[in-house]
Amino acid sequence: MWLEKVSRALSLIEAFQPSVYRRMGTDVDRILVDRIRGPMYYAPGRVVWLHGPGLHNAEVEAVAGMLVHEATHARIATNRIRYSREVRARHELACVKAEVRYAMRIGRTDLAERAVAKLDEPWWSDEDLKKRALAEFDRLGLGGPVGRLLRHKVERSYPPHE
Repeated sequence: MWLEKVSRALSLIEAFQPSVYRRMGTDVDRILVDRIRGPMYYAPGRVVWLHGPGLHNAEVEAVAGMLVHEATHARIATNRIRYSREVRARHELACVKAEVRYAMRIGRTDLAERAVAKLDEPWWSDEDLKKRALAEFDRLGLGGPVGRLLRHKVERSYPPHE
């Protein structure tokens, strides 16, 4: 199911924004879908990560929007611009603008409005990133010594050391 949905989303991008599709071919080495992470771009591995359970009920057009967003992160990273605290807001604004361009190209103003609305809550703040990471530990039930060690590492890493 995930493979088909991602494949159809890539076909939409290829049809409506061929330049974005071509750049994905050079900027992204792989797209991974799992049950834990995503959507996110992992620059060291040049990987776009999608959250499988989140894809389950998502429309193909929305999945394509996620891919466009993360592909924009990949494009920025390819240009050697780090995702540091000082420029996170600018990165996310560029990525949301790319989502909006895609949504307008396919005639889905509702997707464009949803993308813009995401900017109302800055998910890229140190506090929000920390909160999400710790919530993920809770959701996964990571307890015991290893869980405590990982939780401590996350708590100390936000704000991240640049």
